[in-house]
Amino acid sequence: MALEDILRKIKGEAIAEAERIQAEARAEQERLLAAGQAKAQEVGDRIRSAGQALAQDTRRRELATASVEVRRVVLSAKQEVLSEVFERALTQLADLPDDEYRALLAELAVRAAVTGREQVAVSARDRSRLDDQWLAEVNAKLAARGLEPGLTFSGATRNLRGGLVLLAGDIEINCSFERTLAAVREQLEPEVAAMLFPDAVEEAHQ
Repeated sequence: MALEDILRKIKGEAIAEAERIQAEARAEQERLLAAGQAKAQEVGDRIRSAGQALAQDTRRRELATASVEVRRVVLSAKQEVLSEVFERALTQLADLPDDEYRALLAELAVRAAVTGREQVAVSARDRSRLDDQWLAEVNAKLAARGLEPGLTFSGATRNLRGGLVLLAGDIEINCSFERTLAAVREQLEPEVAAMLFPDAVEEAHQ
């Protein structure tokens, strides 16, 4: 599976998964708004006897406090939704079928290689999924690009959720899924957020 296909899959599944979470976030927002208004009404009723002017002023302050709290909770919920979307994408990448996984890591290695003589470091789990045949296929692709077909496996494994790291002396080229998705998230988060929370985007432009 090509890297572009994986990223398109992430975006598509992120939207589908987020529809459910978005409904829950909106329900929580409505609940908090209702609670804030109810609290403000309660305070207004309690102090009305002390003077209508004071009651109205207090009610405005209570509503303002509730509004700030609602915004804080909603913002936190949105961040949690986005984090969950990308966490699920990371899990799905790591759990790809072996043939798709091997093809994806081969593409990452070929794209990242500079000389073709780097060492490939992967997780202990992936070391059992990537064999000498996989390495030979990657080296053949490097040769087709005009690079030296000299990639070898590193003797040490890395604590990775998925992906790989290419080692060239003191230089590391991090192609782990964690690093790749972090970079993708920086690019896609505004777009994904706009799809998940269209009301917030409309409010921002009003």
